[in-house]
Amino acid sequence: MATDDDTSLTADLKARIKADFQKRYTGDVAQTLQNTATWLDPRYKTAYLTEEECRNAADKIKDEMIAFEVEWALAGDTADEAHRNEDPNASDNNENVNDQPAAKKTKKSLAELLGQVKKTSTSANATTPAARIDLEMSRYVSAPEIELDANPLQWWSMHAGVYPSLAKLARKYLCVCGTSSASKRLFSVAGNIVTAKRSLVKPHKVDMLVFLAKNL
Repeated sequence: MATDDDTSLTADLKARIKADFQKRYTGDVAQTLQNTATWLDPRYKTAYLTEEECRNAADKIKDEMIAFEVEWALAGDTADEAHRNEDPNASDNNENVNDQPAAKKTKKSLAELLGQVKKTSTSANATTPAARIDLEMSRYVSAPEIELDANPLQWWSMHAGVYPSLAKLARKYLCVCGTSSASKRLFSVAGNIVTAKRSLVKPHKVDMLVFLAKNL
């Protein structure tokens, strides 16, 4: 976006880049992806989105987070059921454990006690998955933006404990490469490996050779 401090050359370059981007991201699918990734980027959030775009992006993010909650719950139920099927005496073992005398409680520090109070109050205000997600999203939006030269993925890694559901979704969208240069380089490496004299190399071996060529 051009500013008053830009020179005529800089303003012209920004205008040309903006016009090129507008031609490339005209489809609804691409625009939705771009708006969602912008909302999840702690450098921008809602700064460059219209009110309607912010609302649509927030609704999409909330729907995906609720779907994740359901998948995780189903996966946990499936794992518990499989564990019970593998160990039919699990309930008996649990009863034996409960019969044992309780371990002596250790004293907790003031920080640990205050941390427990804080977590309890937060969960009390958000008892349902939808309420927890709304609370997490509102806290994220109200938090200040980070510097433009900061790494958003590193920021999400550091704040995954504060925004656990959003952090998982942010990794999904922010890991998308903004350029095809990396994939083109891989094609070049594969072309150097699968030559006319090595045309019978199995696909899984080609994958391993490309991996080794790019990571050694």
